[in-house]
Amino acid sequence: METSVRGLRCIILLVGLAVLATACIPFVGDSEDEATPTPDVIPTVIRPGPASTPTTASPASPVPTLVPLPTQAPSTAATAPPACTPRADWPEYTIASGDTLYSLAIRTDTTVAALQAANCLDDPHKIFEGQELRVPTAPAATAAPGATPGAFFPTATPAGVTFTFVIANNSAEKIVEDEHYYQALQDPVHVSIVATGATRFELVRVGDAKVLGTAQASSGSTNSGGTFALRNIDRLEGSDQLLFTVKATTPNGDTVESRLVLISWP
Repeated sequence: METSVRGLRCIILLVGLAVLATACIPFVGDSEDEATPTPDVIPTVIRPGPASTPTTASPASPVPTLVPLPTQAPSTAATAPPACTPRADWPEYTIASGDTLYSLAIRTDTTVAALQAANCLDDPHKIFEGQELRVPTAPAATAAPGATPGAFFPTATPAGVTFTFVIANNSAEKIVEDEHYYQALQDPVHVSIVATGATRFELVRVGDAKVLGTAQASSGSTNSGGTFALRNIDRLEGSDQLLFTVKATTPNGDTVESRLVLISWP
């Protein structure tokens, strides 16, 4: 009896060991896919985004076609302006030393612009001794021999009117005989003027009629006079000389104009 019990226990123990051994052996399936278990894969969730607008390819810019410019016929040479011809209906005058276009304008009762156009002059300041110019009338004669030094010879002088012109303090020297053309030796040039037979006068610049000075006769007198300081800056802009005349008024209201006075500064 005891032996049977022991044998039963041995059998139960062997069966338990066999079951335990079976549990430790890895299970082999029938197919290759079931042979090796794979780890779980966490799926990635993709959220739908805003619908994208399909891009339409822009058409290629057209290549501009180069159109050649029409060929122009070569232009003919520009016609040169007609050559200027001095006025043949005006008498000729030969420029003397000290002459200027301003002085000629005064002496021939015309203007600088008229003389310049009539003689085709580019620059009215560039005339020279011996040059032939056309003038509307023969220039007024210069002082007669033996005339009083310093006296003017107006273009129209009523009886009894005389102009006297004197450079004071040796401030200038005469450069043309029998004309009142002077070279300044200092700045200013002091000019003394007397108009006998005139109640008043003005120094008037040639070119723009600017009054440079005036003189009035004393009460009851018919002679006017004064001394004036004329400066380099009194010249007309663009001119290298100061040119003026003296316009006097007589007791009866007549106007008398002197010959041209010229002062140049070095």
